[in-house]
Amino acid sequence: VRLAPVEPFHWWRSTGADFRPVLDVMAETIERTADETGSTVTVVGHSAGGRLTRKFLGEDDYHGRRFAGHRFVDTLVCLGTPHHSWADASSVSTEWANEHYPGSFYAPKIRYVSVVSRYVKG
Repeated sequence: VRLAPVEPFHWWRSTGADFRPVLDVMAETIERTADETGSTVTVVGHSAGGRLTRKFLGEDDYHGRRFAGHRFVDTLVCLGTPHHSWADASSVSTEWANEHYPGSFYAPKIRYVSVVSRYVKG
């Protein structure tokens, strides 16, 4: 198990719909883990982490970088990830992910698991 060393300042540097500071840290950790183990990895993303991992999987330009992370991941587990949101703070980022990579975009190559509840709508 490896944790991406995402710190509060990575989130603070993320503005509006640009989460590159967080994604860059996630990408480095995921790619290094896959390289060192010689195999694809399972990624567990909590809340925005699940949505950001969907962006990492894709090949479209995201604020100046093409991650193409689908090469390194075999399973994405999303815990409490808002794949749809009415909250202003996350709606632009959520819309981008859904527009570019709707649903389980890379299935069946990548297995998608989403754990949610009905407690909070956001």
